[in-house]
Amino acid sequence: MTDPRRDTVRVLPLMVDEAKNFRQRLCGLMFTQALEPRRGLLLRRCKSIHTFFMRYPIDVVYLDKHGHVTGIVAHLNPWRMSKGPGTTADTLELAAGTIAALSIEVGEALALGASA
Repeated sequence: MTDPRRDTVRVLPLMVDEAKNFRQRLCGLMFTQALEPRRGLLLRRCKSIHTFFMRYPIDVVYLDKHGHVTGIVAHLNPWRMSKGPGTTADTLELAAGTIAALSIEVGEALALGASA
């Protein structure tokens, strides 16, 4: 039986910045103010992240190359590391609480609503 979450793409109502080069991916959200609700940072070709030098927790969504959620980490505190499952291609960092607020689940296909 097919998982219906994989057949339907859900567009998330988010404003997302994209880290487009190595330096942007390395620095990510370090030394920044807390993310506003419905804001995020997409890290392409990134399977693991850290929250070193951050002052606030974040939610993390790991995506495969087709936009399917491979893993989620809610409320990752500062000074932690996290790695996505083996099929992870990209990582989406969100304001803490976004995973719960949007009911994001492993297995569903996501599309980002808007780019900043």
